[in-house]
Amino acid sequence: MPLLIAALVACGEPAAPAEQLLHTVENGHGARARFYGQQVVDEESMIPFPLEYGVERLCFELPGEDGCVPFEPWGTLYFSDWRFEGVFSPDGHWALLQQDRFCPYTVVSVAALGPVLRGEQPPDFILDRALAPDPFRTSTLAPICENARWESDDVVVFTVSVHGESAEARWTRPFTPPAALRPTPPSPLP
Repeated sequence: MPLLIAALVACGEPAAPAEQLLHTVENGHGARARFYGQQVVDEESMIPFPLEYGVERLCFELPGEDGCVPFEPWGTLYFSDWRFEGVFSPDGHWALLQQDRFCPYTVVSVAALGPVLRGEQPPDFILDRALAPDPFRTSTLAPICENARWESDDVVVFTVSVHGESAEARWTRPFTPPAALRPTPPSPLP
């Protein structure tokens, strides 16, 4: 009987490789973005692709939070959409998250990242193709948004591509205190 079980196991589907921590990015104030997935290797040359290509999920370790709070994008991210660099602003107070291959990006105060990731409050800012110049802003075709990066503590730049043409979109954060630092409105009197 043990031989029969071993034969059945040997004929089954191969086990999927175990997920591993691919990369961690720290913001300098106790928050960490942790990218998990599998190393992807070209089967012919055995040369590894960039680690970002193997990302399957992202979660954040945040001060005052238990465990790692998962990031669940609003839409679909392709293997080439993941970026290790640029998750946090240079000063470490803001997070930039791509929500879908076809836009938008969201900018969230790191102090409010846990509640935003859990869906308890909206992101501080939503960046989409409306920031790109015409004809990208008004195209009826779905734009691909990619390569977002922080140019400074307050400026995000990303590429919007439509039908093989591309343009740079630029966003400057208005002076607004992060959501977690804004005063709570008073409760209405009964």
